[in-house]
Amino acid sequence: MDEPTVIERILQELVAHDERPSLDHLCEACVRALDIDGISLAMISGQAIRETLCAQGRNALEIDQLQFTVGEGPCLEACSAGRPMSVPDLLAGTDQRWPVFTSAVAELVPDLRAIFGFPLLVGTQGIGAMNLYRYSPGDLGEKQYREATRACELAVPIILEDLPVHRDSEFGTYFHEHAVIDRTTVYRATGLLMLDQELTSQEAFDRLRAFAFSEGRLVEEVAEDVVAHRLYLSDDPDSTS
Repeated sequence: MDEPTVIERILQELVAHDERPSLDHLCEACVRALDIDGISLAMISGQAIRETLCAQGRNALEIDQLQFTVGEGPCLEACSAGRPMSVPDLLAGTDQRWPVFTSAVAELVPDLRAIFGFPLLVGTQGIGAMNLYRYSPGDLGEKQYREATRACELAVPIILEDLPVHRDSEFGTYFHEHAVIDRTTVYRATGLLMLDQELTSQEAFDRLRAFAFSEGRLVEEVAEDVVAHRLYLSDDPDSTS
C-alpha cells in the first residue's frame, strides 16, 4: 500500500473518526500542505463557473467571481483541457492565454503574483477545477503538483457523493445548499433576457457578462439590477438604461 500523501495525513488529522471529509477540510489541508495563500473549488458547466463550493484565503472568492464575469482564466481552461494550468508570475507579462482575466485580476488584487488551476475529473470529463493562489511569485514544485493532483482526486468523490442521482431539477437544490455564493439571481436574470429578447440561454448570459465587464462590475451585481427592473439590457448600446 502506498504511503499517504501529506494532504491525506493532514486531512486525517482534521476529520474526527465519526466524520467524513468535507470540501472545507480538504481546502484547509491544501493551504497547509502546498505553501499557498488561497484556494477555491468550483463546479463548471460549459464555459462558466456554475458554483464556487469552497473558498479559503484572502480574495479567493472574488477571483472566482472574476473568472465567472470575464469568461476566461486558468480555472475554466484547466477544466476544459483536463490538465493543470499555471501562471507562476502574473507580473512577468509573458503569459498571453487569458489577457482579459490577467488585466482584470491585476486591478482587483494587485498584489496577487501566482495562480494555478487543476481540473476536477470524472474519467476524462472535467466537472470543475481547483484554483490555488499565491502572493509571492514562483511555480509549484514537482511534489506540490503531485499533492495538488491528489487533492483533486479526493475532492471528486466528496462532491459526487452529495449529488442527486435522479431528477435534473434537484441539481439546483444541491448547488443552492453547497455553494459559498448564491447565483440564483444570475440564472433569473438570464431567464428574463431570454424571454424579453428571444435569446438562447448562452446568448442571454453572454449579454449579461459583456455588460458587467464593460462597466467594471460583477455579473451578480448586474443580474440584481436586471431582476429588480433597474436595468434593461439591449443589443443596442444606446438603448441600454
